[in-house]
Amino acid sequence: MAYRDPPDAFWVWRFMIDAGHQGSGYGHRALELLVDEARQDGVAEVKLSYHPGEHSPHAFYTRFGFVETGEVEEEEVVMRLPLG
Repeated sequence: MAYRDPPDAFWVWRFMIDAGHQGSGYGHRALELLVDEARQDGVAEVKLSYHPGEHSPHAFYTRFGFVETGEVEEEEVVMRLPLG
């Protein structure tokens, strides 16, 4: 049986910034706008996943406030940002 998120969870799929533009603040600002929109829509949490390993975005997401859920889906680590 597949895990089902509550209807007030928002998933970010394939959040990517070209390597040549990373570190310029584009990703942080885009994620801020996305989270703000989710809050306005009354979403309780934002979830995403990433492939662990070299060059993973784990540190970026952690600095933003995301925490690991302990879930792994298709070899990707799942993180969440509570919006409460």
